[in-house]
Amino acid sequence: MVKIDGSRPGDRFVTYEKMGWVAWMMMELMGRDQMLAGLQEFIAIYSPSPDYPVLQNLIATLRLHAPDTEAFDAFVDQWFFNVVIPEYRLTDATVQALGTGWRVTATVENVGTGTMPLELAAIRGCASPSWARKLMPTRFPSPTASPARRSRWPPGSRRP
Repeated sequence: MVKIDGSRPGDRFVTYEKMGWVAWMMMELMGRDQMLAGLQEFIAIYSPSPDYPVLQNLIATLRLHAPDTEAFDAFVDQWFFNVVIPEYRLTDATVQALGTGWRVTATVENVGTGTMPLELAAIRGCASPSWARKLMPTRFPSPTASPARRSRWPPGSRRP
């Protein structure tokens, strides 16, 4: 993101599309209240200034409001200073009936270059939203009552 200056084809798309997603992911990482406090401070600092702030100024201001600066720095390095994309592969999926519920197991592997939280959920095909029906086989059974788990898996790692 910091190397985009609008001079190349596709820069506008990256600026608006990628930056929108990155800002949303950063808010998820920091928390809504902390993100808004950082944005308000950024506006208060730079709106009266005759100088135009750059992305690095925004990052520095938001960092002051990050509850976990180590996670914030890793996120910024990955999404602002590098070009990465996580790519997850789901293999070895099995379904086992357990009384009134089900046990669903699978292996998830990150074969991409980025690290992101991953939320997994097993859903019933007939009661799922339309986007999920396209992804899930119709024979997929309903999940157990356990909530989705959130994990951070680095590139090349495998988790059963």
